[in-house]
Amino acid sequence: MIESNEITNIVLRKNRNIYLSILKAAKKYDCSKREEFLFDYSYNVDEIELFKEIHKLDALIGKNENETLKNATNWVSLILKSKKEPKGPIGNSVQIIQDIKSGKYAGNCYTYAVVLNDVLISLGFKSKYIFCFPIDFHFSDCHVVNVVFSKERNKWILLDAANNMIYTDEQGELLGLSELREYLINEIDVEIHLLDIYKDVTDMNKTLYKQKILAYMTKNTYRFGCFMNSQKDRQAVCKTTKFYNLVPVSYIDKPCEVAEYCFETKVKKIEYYSSNSQAFWKLPKYENKEDL
Repeated sequence: MIESNEITNIVLRKNRNIYLSILKAAKKYDCSKREEFLFDYSYNVDEIELFKEIHKLDALIGKNENETLKNATNWVSLILKSKKEPKGPIGNSVQIIQDIKSGKYAGNCYTYAVVLNDVLISLGFKSKYIFCFPIDFHFSDCHVVNVVFSKERNKWILLDAANNMIYTDEQGELLGLSELREYLINEIDVEIHLLDIYKDVTDMNKTLYKQKILAYMTKNTYRFGCFMNSQKDRQAVCKTTKFYNLVPVSYIDKPCEVAEYCFETKVKKIEYYSSNSQAFWKLPKYENKEDL
């Protein structure tokens, strides 16, 4: 008789193989065209300072960068934990946490990413949240994670507060989202580090969860999307926002732009589609000498 865990393993391997074949077919980007993605890392200072003061976020600063990033991810994962029905983020991070703690709703992955983004900003990092999409244009599920700029490594680092985990290579080096995609395509081993929420989970269930996440991320690293300004554009009113989409060359044959208008918020959202991975993943430019 086949045990339920073995059946789960078989299904996960089958699903991941299907997603992997789709992802491998979408391996190529085109960086030959000169394109400029103007990401903006400015933020609402009063909002972030209030958030930082209310929740005493300086306590998350660790002995080194790794520890601080782990502490920040853990803090968001634990403070937003809820058994209510998940919804997207409503209001700023202070309001989100108040509503979830009072039992109004639970946060989905987008909510976790918004709050972690504000935590990272308050700790002095440049951060943004990235929508991780499957191949489908009309989809029922995607994932949202954070990428934070590491000055020590001079690269983007992937943090996943909704799943309370970080990704590394076999040597323990933290991976970025673009690196994770490359590792998945090339079938290079990825280490998934489950953080504090999983302390009481059995080793067998931890293994199954890691396999599930690998299949899930194989599905949802087909294409990516990001606001020009992750902190401000989500709650924009009476303005124009930009949303950049990174897609493989097999998805579109040339860059294009699509605009839509929301009459309720009076916001014009411009979505730009490109297969220029260098432009999408470029490192933030610093204006102050102390940031270099």
